[in-house]
Amino acid sequence: MDNNQAIGITVGLLTGAIVGGAIALLYAPESGKKTRRMIKREVIAARDRAGDYAEDIKEFAGDVNRKGHAAMNALKN
Repeated sequence: MDNNQAIGITVGLLTGAIVGGAIALLYAPESGKKTRRMIKREVIAARDRAGDYAEDIKEFAGDVNRKGHAAMNALKN
């Protein structure tokens, strides 16, 4: 699996989790005020997780880039 596929899968999973969570909260048997509070809390948590995943992906991409450059340099020498 290449880096673009990994990023695509990660984004798809995050999007699905966010949409699924929002739909589940909208159909919950709570009052509107409680539901809005829960949605806000879940969106903030999802945003934080997405930021963490983005950092992980960025680190992974940097590692792949460094290893690729090292392999290219090894082939040149």
